[in-house]
Amino acid sequence: EYENGLAGFDYENATLADIFDSFCAYRETKQAPGTCKLDRRIYNQYIVNTSIVDVPLRTIGIDEVVAYFNECLKISGGMKQTEWSKCKSTLSAMLNYAIETRKYEINYNPARFFKPNTDHFIEKKKTPDSELIFSKEEEVAAREYALKEAQETHNAIPLGIICLFETGARINELTALKWCDIETRRGQKYIHIQRSLIANYVNGKAKGKKVVPHGKTAKANRRIALTTTMQ
Repeated sequence: EYENGLAGFDYENATLADIFDSFCAYRETKQAPGTCKLDRRIYNQYIVNTSIVDVPLRTIGIDEVVAYFNECLKISGGMKQTEWSKCKSTLSAMLNYAIETRKYEINYNPARFFKPNTDHFIEKKKTPDSELIFSKEEEVAAREYALKEAQETHNAIPLGIICLFETGARINELTALKWCDIETRRGQKYIHIQRSLIANYVNGKAKGKKVVPHGKTAKANRRIALTTTMQ
């Protein structure tokens, strides 16, 4: 491991700065490249520029997390709640890593339960439904176009648009499906969502795509009943 190459590494007084490289190496074995890239951004933009980065892990408590939160607000000059969730997630993941390795004098993650009042954040502007959701007329037109394109080109790819409407699956989930993912249970046919197509990162740069044996989240692994149209 990373620390094993350091002579006289002080585990008792190790800090977030000390464990960041080993955390990233561990994280890359567990998470998608995009998540690891986000961790690095949050660390370099926020954590490394706050006082918590040099606090010994064993002494990090709720007071240090609150200070980290307030410093993040100052760095951002106005923060959306979603950005704070990312800041908290990376910090929490680093503390969990330190706990799980059982090499550091830490057995509690105070960031896990810290929930600041929403008044601290910039109010999120609501995007009109008309910009997010297909109207019924738009959906009908898209379905008709996809079916016509598939028939004229003898190519099944346009039918994927209809599949998206019918299942609500993500595009990266649909493109990772295999024939074996079609299942029958008690007379009902399902598709089993259990993989996703993601960018293939090599040395920090996206090169092509690859299929991974998991979805975006734990709840992404699910079964969706096939409608008559899908069948």
